Amino acid sequence: MTKVVYVPWLHMHQPPVWRGEDGGEKLVGNLLKMITGPPNSEESWNGRIFARAYKNPARHVLQLAAEGLSPRIILDFSGCLLKELWELSSSGFFDSLEVEGEKIGNIISLYREVLERIPETMEMAGSSYFHSYFPVSPRRDWEAQILRWRELYGELFGEEALKRVKGFWLPEMGVPGEKSMAALIRILKRAGYQWLILPPHVLQAQGPVEGGVFRLVCEDDQGKEEITAVVRDTQMGIRQQEGCDANGIYNDLRRKRDHLGKGGKPLLIIPTSDGENGNNMMFRFFPETFAPFFRLLSREDGIESLSISDYLERYCPAGPQEEVRIRAEGGSWIGGHESWQRSGRGGEILNRIEEVSRLLHSVHRFNDPLYREAEERVLTCQTSCYVYWGQDFWYAQAEKSLNRAEECLSQFGGKG
Repeated sequence: MTKVVYVPWLHMHQPPVWRGEDGGEKLVGNLLKMITGPPNSEESWNGRIFARAYKNPARHVLQLAAEGLSPRIILDFSGCLLKELWELSSSGFFDSLEVEGEKIGNIISLYREVLERIPETMEMAGSSYFHSYFPVSPRRDWEAQILRWRELYGELFGEEALKRVKGFWLPEMGVPGEKSMAALIRILKRAGYQWLILPPHVLQAQGPVEGGVFRLVCEDDQGKEEITAVVRDTQMGIRQQEGCDANGIYNDLRRKRDHLGKGGKPLLIIPTSDGENGNNMMFRFFPETFAPFFRLLSREDGIESLSISDYLERYCPAGPQEEVRIRAEGGSWIGGHESWQRSGRGGEILNRIEEVSRLLHSVHRFNDPLYREAEERVLTCQTSCYVYWGQDFWYAQAEKSLNRAEECLSQFGGKG
């Protein structure tokens, strides 16, 4: 009998950056910037290894499936990174990019193969297009960030693949307070999402929440909203990022099975981590952890691997019964919001984002190319990295997008 369901989750993101001299700058993906950095530099080397890291999930799932095994993995990509991978794949750029004797090739085609031929092995979760941190981003722009991601994903992988995207990743696991979260849930459900993943410390609940599935309930002035919430296993997520081999994971799951998995539905163990950052994720995770784990996996041990949506369909067909609420302050993957609610230059940028977003929404020129460019830049400047790092380079990326948005909107005089 299954007592523990385990599935690893990898989060993938690269921000857009401005490149070129004043007057001739254009927005490119940070992956391209790294790869085409100074020859033999650490930046260029990292970019190449990151490119391979983005290919790794599809490559290893296909390899394990060819061995007759049943791997499972959850992935989310920011929309801006997905678009960059598509551009670098379709242009042939990756065809000539070699990493340790291996050609990268067309990454998007590889994912299409998995999603069309063995879709049960890989569940994709949706996210915000520009990786916006919802607790500090203008609420009026949330829906655009969410719907743009779905539009791009449908274009790349088709409507059938898009129908299977039922879960959502909040960038930086950024959870706003209850009223704002109710509004966000409303938008997510309209977009077709059925569940999201949360860090455990943002929840008010009786007893432990890790390994659980809950009915998240939030209220605002428009009423009550609810959605299924699955909870990240924080400690296993840390071990996944830092490096834990297949035997270590298997032993962790046995302990959880023996001490926690008693009665009711099985525990759902979801470790989440970045899919590229750190030497472990660059080099060791797939050959030393992911692939060996699925060669070890045996249901006789009471351990199974399923996609999250398959788990919910099998073990919670009527939806979870236990209700949880968001803590008043919300939270993020690192605890609170401090890294995004900055003072000084970071605070000034957040204030400008709010002002320019408000101006954009006062202008009703939706078919005008200048309006569309302004909207793109307003959404771009909400990329979480721009404020999180607290560095002049990243602040400048937001400011350049804000400046361009203001230039475009000035043509309309701020009137509809």
